Amino acid sequence: DYNSVKTKVDALTASGNTCQECGITEANKEIAAKGRPGVKKVVVMLTDGQANYIIGNNQQVPAAEAEAKALNAVKSGFAASKTVFFTIGLGDEGAQNDGRFFSPDYMRQVAELTGGKFYFPAPSELDEVYQEISKLIGKGLLGGFVFSDANMNGAFDTNEPKLSGWTVQATSSAGTKTSVTDTNGNYLFTGLCDGAY
Repeated sequence: DYNSVKTKVDALTASGNTCQECGITEANKEIAAKGRPGVKKVVVMLTDGQANYIIGNNQQVPAAEAEAKALNAVKSGFAASKTVFFTIGLGDEGAQNDGRFFSPDYMRQVAELTGGKFYFPAPSELDEVYQEISKLIGKGLLGGFVFSDANMNGAFDTNEPKLSGWTVQATSSAGTKTSVTDTNGNYLFTGLCDGAY
């Protein structure tokens, strides 16, 4: 119900504080409770990138602490439901007022942890970004990263290096697609048809 959603969004007020962890946790809860089997789980975050509050605290905390908590919530959503996060940063990195954009590295990390994509568009480019995201989701999307499992525990630990230049293959009855990991070790397959890979 577009009109209902728009009315509710228009009624929101900002207080100057942002709990990214809270928003991500609520999205994870919604997906866990109402996500339909066989339907892709996706979160699109449009934000100025600032994180300065955490769950269970009533005062501002350092950005590094708030970002770490938010990233843990992202990992939790991905582990539970394979939720892919697309992040859209809005604002000006050089601004010192309400139009400022914070933490592009953090926003990029949120997306890349789950095989999503980070965007930093001008406001006039937002429609184009949403169109691209809808095409990526609609056609099938598979992504992740390659890393060196130094301690051989079968899971990524933050001190383990991600590997660039590695070729990853997705094979199905329709054939094989390849993707090469980027400088951050990430790979992305787009335009995939439904099926087992």
